[in-house]
Amino acid sequence: MFYLIASCVILVVLLWASWLAVGWLAKRFGQSPSKVARVLLTLCLTMLLAIGAIAAWLTRSYHGDTTAEQALLSDGQVSVTPEDGGCLFDGPGESTVLVFLPGAKVQAEAYAPLMHELAAGGVDCLLVDLPFNIAFLSASSLEDMIARHPCEHLILSGHSMGGVVAASYAVEHPRATDALVLLAAYPTGKVPEGIAFLSVYGTEDTVLSHDAYDAARELWPSDARELVIAGGNHAGFGCYGAQVRDGKALISQSEQREQTVAAIIELARQIEEDS
Repeated sequence: MFYLIASCVILVVLLWASWLAVGWLAKRFGQSPSKVARVLLTLCLTMLLAIGAIAAWLTRSYHGDTTAEQALLSDGQVSVTPEDGGCLFDGPGESTVLVFLPGAKVQAEAYAPLMHELAAGGVDCLLVDLPFNIAFLSASSLEDMIARHPCEHLILSGHSMGGVVAASYAVEHPRATDALVLLAAYPTGKVPEGIAFLSVYGTEDTVLSHDAYDAARELWPSDARELVIAGGNHAGFGCYGAQVRDGKALISQSEQREQTVAAIIELARQIEEDS
C-alpha cells in the first residue's frame, strides 16, 4: 500500500511539474500552444521523467557490507562458487538444497553470511542473482538454478519480496518443493499441505505489513511453523545496513541470523528424517 500511494503521489507531482515546464518553455520561446497540444506535450514530458525516475530507482540498491564480502570466500567447511545466475554455497550436506531469493533492491551478496552458515550446517544453498535486484523478474533465473542442481530435497526461500515470489513458485510447483521458508514475507496463494512451511520475522520489523501477514495465515498449511525473533528487524536477515522505514533492531544481525539458521536446519533435518 505504501508503494502504491507513493507511486500515485510521484505521478501527480511529475504531471504538475511537466505542465508548468511546458508552459514556461512556451513563454520562453514565444509560443502559444493549444490546450490539446499542451496536454500532449505534458504527457510526453511526464513519460520521459517517469522513465528516468524508474531507471534511477532500478540502479540504486542496498549493497552487502564487509561481513557479506567475507562470507563470499570459501573456507574449510564451505566452498563458495559463483556461477551464471547466482552463487553456490556447498558444505558437508549431501541431500538438501535451499534456493534463496533476495529482498527487493538488495544485492544478493548481502545474504552470503546467511547462506554460508546454512551450508556449514549441512544445507547447501543457491543464492539467486536477480535482474535489477527485483524478485518478480527472477522466474528464468530461479528455474535455471534449480535445473542445474538436482537434489533429493528442495527448500525454496526468500526475504521480503523474494519470499513472496518463492512462495508463488512453490504453489505452482508443489511436487518439486519439499519446504518453503519465508523471511519477513507471506504467501499470496494457498500453500499445499505436502510442503513443510516455516515463517520467520522479527518483532521490530516495521517494513513488513503485519496486517497482510496475519491475513495470509489462512494460506499456510496446517502444520506450519513460525519463529518470531525477539528484537529482530527487517534488515537483520541480510548484511546491507539499515533499511528505510525499518525499526531499530534490539539484537545483533549475527544473533538474528543464528536463530534463523537454527530453525531452517531443524526443518531440513525433519524433512530428511521423514523421507
